[in-house]
Amino acid sequence: MVVDDNNVIFESDVINEYIDETITPSLLPQDPLNKAWVRAWIKFSSEVLSDFNSMVFAYDQNSFEQTYKDFLKKLEKLEDVI
Repeated sequence: MVVDDNNVIFESDVINEYIDETITPSLLPQDPLNKAWVRAWIKFSSEVLSDFNSMVFAYDQNSFEQTYKDFLKKLEKLEDVI
């Protein structure tokens, strides 16, 4: 994200935090516990996307299968919460 002529911010989590801190209303809840819960799920979703990316670019069948197992476990956790 280009902030100005001299500054660029990269990494989606960091960009979201920057936006949250500089633009109102806040994207995150004000309650610290709820905010922590949302941030935990943001981190979790990044891990799910990372697993998906690893499956797409797996260099062999074994790597794919191990990542697929991890991916399914995460989806099961998500389903339990939903």
